[in-house]
Amino acid sequence: MKRKFINRIIIFILIMFILNIMFINVNAEGTKLSLNCTTNEVLVLNSISCHVNIETDVNVNNISFTIEKDGLDITFMEATDFTNNSTSNGISLHKENITSGKIGTLEINAPGNISEGAKTIVLKNIIISNSDDDTISFNGADVVETINVISNKSNNNYLKDLTIDDKTITGFNKDKEEYNITVNTNKITIGASSEHEKAQVDGVGEKTLAVGKNEYSITVTAENGTLKTYRINITYEIPKSSDNTLKTLELYYSDEKIDFTYDKTKTEFDINVEAGIDKLTIKSSLNDEKARYVKKYENRDVELKYGKNRFEIRILAENNDVKSYFLNIVREDDRNSNKTLSELIINDEKVSLSSSIFEYRVDVRYKYIRSDIKATATDEKAKVSFTNIDLADGENGPIIITVTAENGEVQEYKIVINRLSEAESKVVLQNITIDGYDFPFDVNVRNYNLKLIGNEKALKIKVSPEENLEYVILNNENLGNGSTVIIRVTDDDGEKSYTINIQKDVDEIFGIPTNIFCYGVFGFGVISLIGSIIYVVIENKKRRSK
Repeated sequence: MKRKFINRIIIFILIMFILNIMFINVNAEGTKLSLNCTTNEVLVLNSISCHVNIETDVNVNNISFTIEKDGLDITFMEATDFTNNSTSNGISLHKENITSGKIGTLEINAPGNISEGAKTIVLKNIIISNSDDDTISFNGADVVETINVISNKSNNNYLKDLTIDDKTITGFNKDKEEYNITVNTNKITIGASSEHEKAQVDGVGEKTLAVGKNEYSITVTAENGTLKTYRINITYEIPKSSDNTLKTLELYYSDEKIDFTYDKTKTEFDINVEAGIDKLTIKSSLNDEKARYVKKYENRDVELKYGKNRFEIRILAENNDVKSYFLNIVREDDRNSNKTLSELIINDEKVSLSSSIFEYRVDVRYKYIRSDIKATATDEKAKVSFTNIDLADGENGPIIITVTAENGEVQEYKIVINRLSEAESKVVLQNITIDGYDFPFDVNVRNYNLKLIGNEKALKIKVSPEENLEYVILNNENLGNGSTVIIRVTDDDGEKSYTINIQKDVDEIFGIPTNIFCYGVFGFGVISLIGSIIYVVIENKKRRSK
């Protein structure tokens, strides 16, 4: 009886165990994880998102799984209210009474070093359990999602350079798509390289040209397949002659040939001619009949100025290359180079000229209201030019007197005219001279000292100018040391006096001036005579008294 009871208990337990297993398996079929991605394509260095969802009809509290990434960078972010105990080995989530819905998000990034193509994301080792930690989903129920990685290809289809025979085409610009070029050879090599290393260039290489226009296209295919076409229009012209040289070159004066030999190896020639040759005829011929002279630089008659002359012969070859020949012709200059003044009179005042001085200051009387210049050149072939001016009180000018020599050289004289005041203008004396003496006359000095050289009794004095000028010389006789000669000058404006103080050497006897010595001797004689008379008188009186 007891044994039957025990058997019944064991059978009950077995039945309950089987029922429990059946219950779990039935509910396991209704619980699963899934991935829902916004897109199944991702560009390199870009990201997409995939939601991790659960579908369940039983009580679930814990979810764990691991992720296979296949080279992608994946970050899991759990949904709100979940506790994440994730480790490097897997994801572990907890929440009371988890219901169907999103439990987190996978942020998926394609790194720069990943290869293109399909990549598989796998959620593995999935374990789902209830609050009693009963497993309701078994390992092996993996969730698989395929992501296609796409490379971000360049659309750069520009050329970096474009060359003809290794020389960059003039005016090349990557944005300019058409070029026109002229060459004189029937074979060329077109070269080009792309701006982007993965772009492809077609149409380059050696080309054989026909005479006239030849059209070529250079195509650039970007990495992403977009195209750009550059067009080159190459015109082949048969080479033209580059000969722009002279065959002969001669110079003529009238019909006489100048002594000059043309050297074909030179383009510059130095030639000297006599002063009488004032013009030349340039005669030359060309080596190539297809060349021509440039207008105004051909054979011609040329005028020669004195000194240096430079003339050019310019030749244009058939291919437009230009060459120049230069003639440096020096015409001897026998003209006078004197450019000085021999005489200069300003308002009746004669200026004392010096050959090395070219600036002068001249005083003129108050009565002159305009300059009156008379200037004479030393050389009669020289030209003198100046302009008279109205005179204000005081300094005026400078007035420029230009002397142009026969040979064209120029010398300028600068003249400052000082118009004296009315008071200063009275009697303007130009000079006082004394024969035999270097008399230091100055118009501004009235008093002078003069030491006589000999024993002359009077000075030979001359006053200038003599026109419109009267003068009188006083005390000019029996001159001695301390004498004073007065020169009184009178003209229409008034009177002035000039004083000359005479100094004369005195004769000496025993170091005593002769006059003083003589006076002394004479006095001594007088005194001696008087003494002798007194002595005789006294002696006579003595005799009578005896």
